[in-house]
Amino acid sequence: MNKMSLEQAISQYLKNLGAEEQQEVLEFARALFLSKHKGVPGQSLLSFAGSIDQKDAELMRQAIERDCEKITHDDW
Repeated sequence: MNKMSLEQAISQYLKNLGAEEQQEVLEFARALFLSKHKGVPGQSLLSFAGSIDQKDAELMRQAIERDCEKITHDDW
C-alpha cells in the first residue's frame, strides 16, 4: 500500500469514529511517534554535570517528591 492510500484509509476510519475515539487515536499516534525519537547518549550530557547548584537541586527534589509521586486513580 502506498503512502497516500494508507493515509486515505486511516482518514476514512477516522471519519467514522466519534470525537472521543479520535482523541484516543491521536494519543496513540503521538505515543508511537515519540517512541521512535530517542534522546541523546548519556555520555554527551556529562558536560552538564554539576551545573545546577545544590540549593536549586534540593528545591527540584522537593517539588518532585511533593507533586510527582501522587497517584490519580481516574487518570490514565
